Amino acid sequence: MNYKFKTKPYGHQLTALEKSWQKKVYALFMEMGTGKTKV
Repeated sequence: MNYKFKTKPYGHQLTALEKSWQKKVYALFMEMGTGKTKV
């Protein structure tokens, strides 16, 4: 994944993004306030 972030994501956000990056469909079942918008 080659993407330039405006702000550095937290570790859990980066992990979620890396897992979902190439997927056609992917769901994020994360708690409220964990930064899903960034992913």
